Amino acid sequence: MNPLISIVILLCVSSATASLSTLESFSLYVGDTMINITKETFPIPSQCTGCDQTLAFLNLHENENTSVVAARSFMLFHGGSLVKFAKGNSRLVDFKIDSSTYSVDPNRIFTPEGIEATLAQYSTYTSEAAAEVTKLADYLLNVYDFDNQSTVLALHDNGGTYGANSYLPGQTYEDDAAAVNIVEGTNPSDFFYVVDPVYYEALKDASYNIVLQNNDTVTNDGSLSYFAGMKGKAYINFESQAEYTAVGEQVVIQLDMVAAVSEMLTTV
Repeated sequence: MNPLISIVILLCVSSATASLSTLESFSLYVGDTMINITKETFPIPSQCTGCDQTLAFLNLHENENTSVVAARSFMLFHGGSLVKFAKGNSRLVDFKIDSSTYSVDPNRIFTPEGIEATLAQYSTYTSEAAAEVTKLADYLLNVYDFDNQSTVLALHDNGGTYGANSYLPGQTYEDDAAAVNIVEGTNPSDFFYVVDPVYYEALKDASYNIVLQNNDTVTNDGSLSYFAGMKGKAYINFESQAEYTAVGEQVVIQLDMVAAVSEMLTTV
């Protein structure tokens, strides 16, 4: 399909979703700052056959919107849910304690080591701030219902310099990967990141770019992927280059990735 036609369809889909989904709001004080999280749930359409198992997505970086558009478009026709922050389309989470302001990357808050590092990187580490971030991480996982998810599905975009090739031998994240598959002629910035070898083989066989996390040597950066591996929880990250044009090709790529995982989860 022509990418321009595809994005027109997706935009029409997005405009229709508000009346077809339900939106729940959750709020938590982190320090002195109210942090808002939403959960949008799409019912399974009556005309959807074989839609007994729906997908539950989590979007940690609110400014990464390409993947969210794709996921919402998919859920309109298949049902599912999406948990995300509602704090002004920013990547970081900012909060105040008295007169001090703290900032964290919300994909670095799921271990004590990650919390310490992200506080130090973006503001200042204190034990009081770390306790507030731990509270946020626990609350977010509860809203997403992490413990009861059979597979955690994380939505991310990237700027195009980061990709599956970043995990090859000699590259920045080589120690984090047990295996890497890059399909010739494709953009390595469009890839899956998984912790389950079964998922790796299935998506590799389907000719997708994919990285398998090495749970023995991966860096404890506090990311959700590290946390999932530590907990023995199946995890799939949809990682795609962000959409910067009106053509919408990256949304179509991300939508194809979502559909591929939906199909895979019915067979493995």
